[in-house]
Amino acid sequence: MISKNSTRVTLVGPSWPFRGGIPKYTTRLAKELHQRGNLVDFITPFKQYPSFLYPGKSDRDPYSCQKLDFAKPLFSYLEPWTWAKVPRAIHSSEAQKVLVPFWTKAQIPFLNYLQKQLLIPKVTILHNLFDHDSGGLTQRLMRNTVKRTEEVLCHSEEILEDPLFRLSNIKTRYHSLPPLGDSEAICQKKARDPLGIPQHHCVFLFFGLIRPYKGLSVLLKACESLAKCDFPFTLLIAGEPWEKVSLPSPNFSMISHLKWIPEQEVASWFSACDIVVAPYLRASGSAVIAQAISYRKPIITTPVGGIPQQLTGYQPYFFSTPGDPSSLAEAMLKGVGSQGLLYPTKPLIANHSWESYVDCLLN
Repeated sequence: MISKNSTRVTLVGPSWPFRGGIPKYTTRLAKELHQRGNLVDFITPFKQYPSFLYPGKSDRDPYSCQKLDFAKPLFSYLEPWTWAKVPRAIHSSEAQKVLVPFWTKAQIPFLNYLQKQLLIPKVTILHNLFDHDSGGLTQRLMRNTVKRTEEVLCHSEEILEDPLFRLSNIKTRYHSLPPLGDSEAICQKKARDPLGIPQHHCVFLFFGLIRPYKGLSVLLKACESLAKCDFPFTLLIAGEPWEKVSLPSPNFSMISHLKWIPEQEVASWFSACDIVVAPYLRASGSAVIAQAISYRKPIITTPVGGIPQQLTGYQPYFFSTPGDPSSLAEAMLKGVGSQGLLYPTKPLIANHSWESYVDCLLN
């Protein structure tokens, strides 16, 4: 039931059965808006994009996020003949605003069409201003798409420094990505035994879709340095490569699982590790860091994009210099010290909550 003073919104973005961080966040946002009585419609794609834009075997995982009964799969981002249903549904719902996550060039044609058809304000939830591998033309096209919106919420203050926002009348706001919530871990021994990891090893986890900007090559070099130190550790690499990855024969204990990790197996990987390592070369925010927070794991990462704000109030975490194996190895040693001293992890403070996020988005 929508109260008199509630802003009526329609959310347009991916959800079940699609996999990845954006569908998870969009689904969680839909649930929060629905519980607060703000959501009048949740419109989702029935197809995201063709396989040549998604190098993995499939962009679907039925366990990745909850299937919401009120979601309406009406369109496909790259099938224009499906688009007209979306503005019709939005206008018939009598929503006051439309919320649209934006993160990749594949959405540009659909979002430009939607903006032309809408008679109400659009709020763009800007996960990325540009694709991580985009060139100059793609960046211009993505900027032009964002220009068409009335309001923007982004997860990195760095994005707001772009000339697009300094030189336009777009209303901007910032809020860090809230965590998905506490996740239920399993017994560490039970998680490690199938992988053959000795219980006395310190285990570092590199998790998620493997792309060059996520710094795996830097982590491998850092581990080569750590192997010269006299302490036992294992590196876990769990995730699907975006492009072909050749891992070297290491001089340290390493277990790699270069495949998509189904949602029902995620807890095992996080439970098996002591520390999550996310050595980004660049990023706006990180779903992997949000997962690490939900499992209350120490985190080693880099201070790029919105990651420092995402970690504000959480402990322990350690920063390394992006692209620097020596700095990363040093941070990993600090992390081992914190783990050995059993520093308690500290939950994020209230201004990182979903309640705060939705307030920021609507107000």
